[in-house]
Amino acid sequence: MDRQAMEAKEMTKNLPFKERFINFWYYRKWLVIGIVAAVLIVALTIYEIFNVPRYDLYAGMYLEHAISDEGIDALITDMTQYSNDVNGDDRVTISMTPMIANTESETEELAAVQTRLMSELNSGDNMMFIVDQGYYDFLMNGDYRESFKYEFALSSVPELAGKVGYSGELYVLVKDLYPSEENNADKRLQHNNAIAIFSGISGHPIEESN
Repeated sequence: MDRQAMEAKEMTKNLPFKERFINFWYYRKWLVIGIVAAVLIVALTIYEIFNVPRYDLYAGMYLEHAISDEGIDALITDMTQYSNDVNGDDRVTISMTPMIANTESETEELAAVQTRLMSELNSGDNMMFIVDQGYYDFLMNGDYRESFKYEFALSSVPELAGKVGYSGELYVLVKDLYPSEENNADKRLQHNNAIAIFSGISGHPIEESN
């Protein structure tokens, strides 16, 4: 440190606290802001890792018409009683958010919903899908029929269909495991859980895969 720097440092030491703080902030504020920002980013990342909801089943729901919140709750409640605690958190939770777009006309809304449906199918994150007639026809008349292993119409369970109260037919579909997923223990657990729920709400027991 040269003489001028030493003198400047000594002068700074002799300044009142307020002026020393002003001097520090003037020269170091961007360093302080950068450190604070980095700490906040790390803290938020850790928080998100440990607080992102982990569900025992992710179910896709694709409809042409709106469904009431009460109807969704009734379906989830019935499904929950047959679900396994896949993630081991001592409670059963199911994620199901309806995506709605009319399939009779080509619109940007329909394109967005169909893109999401294809994405969920291809990713393998959703092992179960609840769709109405329009989306059922879209899946079964296209290249995706072989993606599903089990299906049943909700109208075959009149009591549950009545609680859900949807204006048209609903189909419950269980996705088959893709070859790339067959040796994945987590995917197999999720798939077996979808089968257990399907068996419970349909009333037709199906043997889980090993």
